[in-house]
Amino acid sequence: MARWLAMLRAWSRSPGGGRLLAFGEALAAGLAIGIAVTFSSLNHPNWRHSAYLLAGFLLGLRHAGRAVFCWLPLGVSLYVAHVVAIILGVGPPHVEANTRMAEVRLFALIPAGVGLMAGALLRTILEACDSRDREHGPSVRFLPRTSRDLLVLVACLGIGFGLLHRAAHPPTLYARGFTEADFRRIRNGMTAEQVLAILGPPLRKLPWGNGSEAWLYSNKYHRLANFHRRWLFLRDGVVESIVHDDWAVESILDDDWEE
Repeated sequence: MARWLAMLRAWSRSPGGGRLLAFGEALAAGLAIGIAVTFSSLNHPNWRHSAYLLAGFLLGLRHAGRAVFCWLPLGVSLYVAHVVAIILGVGPPHVEANTRMAEVRLFALIPAGVGLMAGALLRTILEACDSRDREHGPSVRFLPRTSRDLLVLVACLGIGFGLLHRAAHPPTLYARGFTEADFRRIRNGMTAEQVLAILGPPLRKLPWGNGSEAWLYSNKYHRLANFHRRWLFLRDGVVESIVHDDWAVESILDDDWEE
């Protein structure tokens, strides 16, 4: 048993073993947090972000220069947990209505990355202070040691920022069968029956005050998403206003749209 432990310790200290260990620990920690916060009373943005920030800090403190191998598995793990849950049939309020909407969970990459950098930097500073009595300087570095690891860092940054861009800019959600050509056929004064004959039912109908009703033929996936707004406002069953514009960041809806 002692021999196996010694071999495992030696493997974990080798370049390849250290990279794989960092990746595996980050993935395991991220999935554990994702499952825990999704199916508990801690399923709140503040708790989720704090959990991934703390996990990133501890992993950065542990792996320092190899923390780059932790970022993607840790930051993507919440999204993976939600996708698996959706495939298994779990729905709102625990997870999103579909896998595309679940991509908002990719924002966990941000607290995970901040925590990793903070932990790795602290480990490097502590090792540098402790190395004054050593002959060969500090045993760890903040940045990767080899050119291969630096290439991995660049690749991880590219993939990570690409995922964040995709999460922040999802496509607009439209009503079934919606087309821009049909929407341009709508005119003020048309009746609700005429609108339904051309466009079909909207995604959602909302009371809008003063007896008006908003028919939403498009919406956004989540609060941080921009979208093409295609809305109609009807009063007494007649179209009184047509909205055809691009809506940025803040929506006037209180809640995210869910299918």
